[in-house]
Amino acid sequence: MAESEIITREEALAAVRRDAWTTTVAVCGHTGCEDHQGPGPRYVHCLSGFGMDIPLESVEEEIQAAKKVGWVDHWMDHDLAVITADEKIHYYAVKRPSADA
Repeated sequence: MAESEIITREEALAAVRRDAWTTTVAVCGHTGCEDHQGPGPRYVHCLSGFGMDIPLESVEEEIQAAKKVGWVDHWMDHDLAVITADEKIHYYAVKRPSADA
């Protein structure tokens, strides 16, 4: 098991952008249209008391304003920990890079 590790904001931003997932939306603007699908907003799953999907832009802002960011070994693969200015810890579904990478 790897140790917890404080990382830079830049490392955290690169990792969260790598692991964010993209939704699909009707690019024509018609609700429910299946003929004109395209990429929609990007999200990252977060555990902070309960699970939720957070827009990538909000996660990026949180990382920029964080007190600390780092890697932890999370049993549900939410390895990116962000400690906010008010001391809350948010665990994001971002895998710690392997030592082999």
